[in-house]
Amino acid sequence: MKEQTVVLNRRDFIVFLLTATCAYSILFPADQLNIKEVLLLTTLFFAYIENKIKIPNKIFYFGLVFPIFEITYAIIRGVDFKNAISFGYVWIFLLLIPIIKKYKFNYIRVFLIATYIIALIIDFIMLTDLFGLISIDNNFVANFFLSINEIQGLGKGIVSTFGYSIFYKSCPLILATYGYFIYKKKYIISVPLLLSLLASGTRANFLIALFISAVIPIISSNNKKTRKIIILIVFLIGVCLLPIIYTKISNLNAIKKGRSDNIKINDTYRAIDELNKNPINWVFGTGVGSTFYSTRGYEMYTYEMSYVDFIRQTGIVGMSVFVTFIVLIIISIIRHKNFWILIVLLCYLAVASTNPLLITSTAFMLYLFVICSDFEKNIMINGVDV
Repeated sequence: MKEQTVVLNRRDFIVFLLTATCAYSILFPADQLNIKEVLLLTTLFFAYIENKIKIPNKIFYFGLVFPIFEITYAIIRGVDFKNAISFGYVWIFLLLIPIIKKYKFNYIRVFLIATYIIALIIDFIMLTDLFGLISIDNNFVANFFLSINEIQGLGKGIVSTFGYSIFYKSCPLILATYGYFIYKKKYIISVPLLLSLLASGTRANFLIALFISAVIPIISSNNKKTRKIIILIVFLIGVCLLPIIYTKISNLNAIKKGRSDNIKINDTYRAIDELNKNPINWVFGTGVGSTFYSTRGYEMYTYEMSYVDFIRQTGIVGMSVFVTFIVLIIISIIRHKNFWILIVLLCYLAVASTNPLLITSTAFMLYLFVICSDFEKNIMINGVDV
């Protein structure tokens, strides 16, 4: 009896660590106190030391061998040790997968709750200002998250998609939660998520949310008649809204053309110049955590065009590893015919193309969500393909 109690307590402890690690990583991606890394390493230490969990070969390669190689290479290339670790360690989050499987941990629930909290934070800031209750500039919630660098952009005006720009650093993860609730036909509960995506102030979040709203109901319907009705409704709504959306996005593009877009393009040229300095840079990159001199007038560790920037840091070899990782996930999704989560993954990768969200702790929270999201076939419990 005593032994069963010890086993139960050990499991509860590991589940607590998993919950804390995943929830904190989603809620506080900036993590100025480095608590995220401490939680991750503590979870891995106690889970693997105590239980001798076997690591599948693919996870061992992607989650341990590759980041160790990239960090070591970066240090050899002269990258600051702390920066190399900071930018290279995130692949280690994949080592949580065998632990999630072992303890049948409901990562999906943690992900949904954490991202919904972020959505409510954004909605609170927007709605209290919209109804004249608390000015966005004096909002205590907004100022708190701004002070700890979790909100990257805060304001309102014509450069925002719908008048507000409240960009919480992990808000693109809300797209996955929104896609999940649309897939589950939980339309009312998805409304706050959509509002937060619109309030984030980015064109990408807005357009991807519209795409998810249209595509997931179509591919998720097994009834051909229902599918045709959904397509017709989406088409009619599209016809009505497309001119308004096109005008709005065109105006935003014209405003931002001389600001962010041109800077991104020029920074891309600078990143390519870094690769051209040495042929080995094209093969292995300049090292994770390395910097380049931006057209902004200072050195940067990363910038918005994340695919180009990842090649700059890790070269063709690193990008090949990432592509292989994503392709393996996609093959698994297609094999199990779980197409709604494929839409979520592709949408996130599209958003990441113009935001520094490709290889970060936030990104790996999304990748874990995708890997663990086949509810009906219970892949989370019966086996993970990647």
